Amino acid sequence: MEDKFNCTCTHSISIRKNVTVSIACPFCRNLYCLVNDEIIKTSTLKPIMEDVSPLKINGEGILESKEFRITGRQQIIYHSSYKNLWSATYKSGEHFQIGESYGTYSIIKEVSAQVSPNKFRNLKVGKEIELAPKHSFYVNGIHEMKELTAEGDFPMPIILQTRCLSIELSNNKFEFAIINIYGDNDLKISSGYFLNFEDFSFKNIRNLNGWI
Repeated sequence: MEDKFNCTCTHSISIRKNVTVSIACPFCRNLYCLVNDEIIKTSTLKPIMEDVSPLKINGEGILESKEFRITGRQQIIYHSSYKNLWSATYKSGEHFQIGESYGTYSIIKEVSAQVSPNKFRNLKVGKEIELAPKHSFYVNGIHEMKELTAEGDFPMPIILQTRCLSIELSNNKFEFAIINIYGDNDLKISSGYFLNFEDFSFKNIRNLNGWI
């Protein structure tokens, strides 16, 4: 079910009722956040950096026999690399993210983090860390986010703080975790696993030579 509102640029924007939390205007790049049924402009986003991703908003796919649709993209730019986080929703309403980085794909979900960010601030590449009992990972990358931009519709707030430390972890089970520390006290931990592009059974994606 959808509602509509008018952006300050006068274009009409559709939002998913009781689902949308953040949305970017596709015409002027204004970012809005829905708070207690009030639509608030929070910032103006920079343009998405053009890349050769075959994915796009409203692209569809099937994963584990469940159909999903892509609703938004966050593009995270580090000092020497970047990655896309595609927001996707199953028909049941369950949300997940598709990670995309230089042709590798993954499923990502946020997990509960009842721990202080200080536990992770002094990690080094190669160090082993246990995030859950008998569930260990190794640090394989530590990056400071340079900037973030986005397009589309999201069921969660889009955090635009540029002060973000991102710690990437992996193990020998094709699993990984990402620890993001925003500012001094805001901590988000996500976990997931890698998949091949073909595993998503994508359709309605960009017509790039070699992909479809």
